[in-house]
Amino acid sequence: MLLSVKTVIKIKNDEENIIGHMCYSAYKLWNVCNYERKNYKELNLPVEYPDWYYQKKAHKENIWYKQLPSQTAQEVCKELDKGWKSFYVLLKTKGVENPKPPGYKHDNKAITYMQNGITHEKDSEKVRLTISRTLKKYMKEQYDICNEYLYLENKIFKKTDNIKQIKIYPPENGKCEIIVIYEIENVKPDADNGRYLSIDIGLHNLMTCYSSVDGESFIVGRKYLSICYYYAKEIARVQSQWYGIQSK
Repeated sequence: MLLSVKTVIKIKNDEENIIGHMCYSAYKLWNVCNYERKNYKELNLPVEYPDWYYQKKAHKENIWYKQLPSQTAQEVCKELDKGWKSFYVLLKTKGVENPKPPGYKHDNKAITYMQNGITHEKDSEKVRLTISRTLKKYMKEQYDICNEYLYLENKIFKKTDNIKQIKIYPPENGKCEIIVIYEIENVKPDADNGRYLSIDIGLHNLMTCYSSVDGESFIVGRKYLSICYYYAKEIARVQSQWYGIQSK
């Protein structure tokens, strides 16, 4: 079973610089691939249509593609592909009036690290992420940053051993928002003990329940509903007074 958790982590200046460059490269790569999608008929491409399988191979030598780990770059192309597929479905089904295709990005874009680019020791609060060779060379030449890997540290990683993905949003002021997707064992259902409880949600009563053990039905929630009714009346009364004041 896959779960996700969202949090904000603190990062150092070097890490912020590296992540910022990758998010910039992701937005540039998105626009390159999107331009190709929008103008494929005029570009004389070697394929009938530039789908994800074509673009992830065709752009391997693109400067923006090479600034990212391979799987991260592929995810940018894949996300764009999903957007175009949704657009074509809406065109066909007319689920939305005048649907628009995916647009160009105008700012840095979130990046996604897949499992192969993540190293995490069990019960550790730190993960190690790969950096592309091209980006490492650029960071060393331009900023004298010699990091071989990108390290993220947060207590959330201690509870997420089997990490599948980490989505990293553009950093700002030494902080970065991330989403961690991880896998846990499926919850095993308890053995059937022959005890059942059926619940029927009602309008005037919160619920009516029937127990298979003693065969009795019972109703709960009258007090809860009366409290809700009271506060609904109070909210309506205060809103009425407020509207009266605003209209004067």
